Amino acid sequence: MLSISQISTAQDCAAVKALVLEFVAWGETQDPDAATAPTFHNLEAELDGLPGIYGPPTGCFLLARNDGLPAGCVAFRLIDPETVELKRMYVRPEQRGNGVGMALLRALLDEARAQGRRRVTLSSYHTMTGAHKIYRVVGFRDVPVPADFPALYLGRVVFMELALV
Repeated sequence: MLSISQISTAQDCAAVKALVLEFVAWGETQDPDAATAPTFHNLEAELDGLPGIYGPPTGCFLLARNDGLPAGCVAFRLIDPETVELKRMYVRPEQRGNGVGMALLRALLDEARAQGRRRVTLSSYHTMTGAHKIYRVVGFRDVPVPADFPALYLGRVVFMELALV
């Protein structure tokens, strides 16, 4: 049985940290420059301080458990009073294809709406086509690369956004 909740205990934080580190290790198999990507700057400090910027009342970090075992996670952080950025979406390979990712995404969007946010942005590695499909199903659309995005990573990252209203 799938359950999704905001992380709140040391056990939750440890499970999320393990999931995010799995995601980073996967990313490094896709691209040798992944470890230096902007999304991973100060990652160890971020994970050691969970929930940190992902904690209520302005953030959110959700952990999915399937039959009690960590299956995936997703978070958002506040960009401005109306906008949050989706971060750290990851579903363990053995859990993919059974709705965990979609359930996490829908729960996250519900929380963003409950906080009164109006827009969600994200960046995603270009090979994560399965994630891109579920983002598009709920209404995310591709947007241009931000002007300040490092040239080294151009063409490797997809940018999307969703209006929540």
